[in-house]
Amino acid sequence: MDSRVIELAEFYAQRPPLAAQMIKRSINAIQMASSGIMHMDGDQNALATLGEDFKAARESFKRKSK
Repeated sequence: MDSRVIELAEFYAQRPPLAAQMIKRSINAIQMASSGIMHMDGDQNALATLGEDFKAARESFKRKSK
């Protein structure tokens, strides 16, 4: 593990349990918020690249680049 990660873990382990729980909840909440955005981005990318418009544009680009 990265030494900074270990340093932070030791630092927070010495804090009151309630403070550590609140920090953990905050980190998890931020991570979950980002997770939802990443899934939306993936869904939008899939929808945009699976359609007929995208296929036609890709084929047109291939013809022009030759």
